[in-house]
Amino acid sequence: MQEVNLYDLLKHYAKNWLFIVLCTLAGLLAGLIYNTYVQTPLYKSNATLLVLNKEGTAENKTTTINNYIELIKSRRVLEPVVQKQGNGQSYDAVVGAVTATNDKGTEVIKLSITSTNPEQSKNMVDATVDYFKEQVATIYKTNTIQVIDSANLPTRNYNVKANTQLALATAAGFLFSVIILFFTYDYKLSKSTANPAKAKANNKVKAKAKSTPKNATATKAKPTKKSKK
Repeated sequence: MQEVNLYDLLKHYAKNWLFIVLCTLAGLLAGLIYNTYVQTPLYKSNATLLVLNKEGTAENKTTTINNYIELIKSRRVLEPVVQKQGNGQSYDAVVGAVTATNDKGTEVIKLSITSTNPEQSKNMVDATVDYFKEQVATIYKTNTIQVIDSANLPTRNYNVKANTQLALATAAGFLFSVIILFFTYDYKLSKSTANPAKAKANNKVKAKAKSTPKNATATKAKPTKKSKK
């Protein structure tokens, strides 16, 4: 890469301003198309459960909660939910949309399910909680699950950040144009450096063309009359 003259580089950018504008607008258009037609809005419904486990050591309680989290995502709990609320989805598709977590040092389980429909998301969380409580009562012979926060009905999708994504797409278009123009400038610079004699001759031709008046016309020599003998 040749040594770059910042002034010449800026002149190169200014000369190709239309290319920069078009690339920037293309990035904005791509962002609009992605947000409108490509990206699928997702809605997440959440519920909070409390494990009423008064007996046992802290380690045993932690083990029980971890078992409960795995039970929530098991086929024993989710397959009835899929059959009732899944709208034709498979167990594998639904389990990938389920998140169950526990904050360390607490006996709280936070459950969330993601779907393309807000009502479906809420209904699936409600059904999962019901089947989970039934399985806990069946397996552990106890009713230790208390619902703290019922499933909410999401009013907004959580994955589409329109303004941020449009800004990023626009910036990407602008950056693309800047990079392309930089490489074209570097290519021309390296080419002129590799052939200095040719570049010097071209500069002389350009300078001569600029100094010649546009209205100048070439003069033709008048033919001389031959003398009669």
